[in-house]
Amino acid sequence: HPLESGVPPGLVDAGQEHPSNNGQGHSADGSRRLRGTSPADSLQSPNRGRSLAAFISQMDTRTHDVVTLLIRFDDAAPTRTLAAQKTLQFRTDADSMYHRMNRISYGKVKYLDGNAYEVLIPRSITFNGLGCDYSVWANDADSIFQAATGISASSYRYRMYHIPPGNTCNWIARGSLCSGGCGSGRSWYVAFPNGGGSDWTSRTDTHLHELGHNAGMHHAGVGTNEYADTSCLMGYASTAMKGFNPPHQWYLGFYKDQTYTMEESVTSSALLTIHSVTRYVPGDNKVHIVEVVPSSGAIGTWTGNLFIGFMRQEDFQSGTTYGNKVTISQWDIPTSSTRITWHVAALAANQEFTEGSFSVKVNSIDLAAGSAEVFISFIADQCPDDPNKLEPGFCGCNFPETDSDNDGTPDCVDNCDNDAGKTEPGVCGCGVADTDSDNDGTP
Repeated sequence: HPLESGVPPGLVDAGQEHPSNNGQGHSADGSRRLRGTSPADSLQSPNRGRSLAAFISQMDTRTHDVVTLLIRFDDAAPTRTLAAQKTLQFRTDADSMYHRMNRISYGKVKYLDGNAYEVLIPRSITFNGLGCDYSVWANDADSIFQAATGISASSYRYRMYHIPPGNTCNWIARGSLCSGGCGSGRSWYVAFPNGGGSDWTSRTDTHLHELGHNAGMHHAGVGTNEYADTSCLMGYASTAMKGFNPPHQWYLGFYKDQTYTMEESVTSSALLTIHSVTRYVPGDNKVHIVEVVPSSGAIGTWTGNLFIGFMRQEDFQSGTTYGNKVTISQWDIPTSSTRITWHVAALAANQEFTEGSFSVKVNSIDLAAGSAEVFISFIADQCPDDPNKLEPGFCGCNFPETDSDNDGTPDCVDNCDNDAGKTEPGVCGCGVADTDSDNDGTP
């Protein structure tokens, strides 16, 4: 059976198109119910403003309309009323898909309850013997919805289908993965898959995971497990409060005005203060996400770019796996066909990640400020225990190259470190010139 922290929440699949039936009716409790009875007609509604976005950073400053279709069969009913489902998904005073995404995006994305219906497909959930026939059910639901309302379900950016208990599905949820222009899609959620597990139609983390696929995000993995980055909504499902990892934060574009791009061909090293996205304030000129771009297209075994962020454990990241640590993730974007992000490291204060000549050092973490001071370098680190130096220099590791008199010679080897004209006392001593007016060799 599905486990909350051990089952992939989404098996990415766009599905197939099949013929379907339609019709309408009303439920006994007064909620809107649509009933399928005859072949679909060709009624179409205006497009409702649906737009496809560019591949990168295009979810911001938009309202996303959603249609939710609770599927009912003659022998299988939804787990809650339509009104209860709408409250669960769109309430603004508690954790819901509306509230959490609105908080993560700082108001840039709002899932609008465009419409919600209970749809009755007039047959048994197992009538055709094909098992979990989710794509057929979705197409049936779309046709029934259109026949009843005159609106094409595909005119909504997002279509969410809720599958009732009594199913034989061996997965918990799935969503169509957008590739290219993103901004719409279908997703399915299963109540008690194959008679066990949980009611996944009720889970905010599952809703946002599958809507993430619709927006163009793939899974978030660790090692060889593409779901194992549990700091991110695109990893395994869990009830822990969490948002997205740094590469997905970068992709969504919510904080793009405060993203620092470090290109190896331009900058060999940088000392940065990275602030948690939970402390984001538009226009405050603080760095929240660092994108590292290697000249060769790879950093050691990691192909593509690295993304660095600080995961302050609070607010919408209060349950994140790598709380209060600097996280490093890899994303081979946009050349990768899968676009899975991979967790590389999570660093506490005074810890370092190295890969060949590349290194990331966490000098300090300030929980009160929600930030971490991080030194990033493409230069081989010859002083791994010194957070301020990459090579010994004149003074050696753990000793600063201070030059008090600015004469080009560090104090550690300057015997007149406050005399810019001398590096040795000579006959007259520091601060006094060894002037020899008659040139007889004696100052």
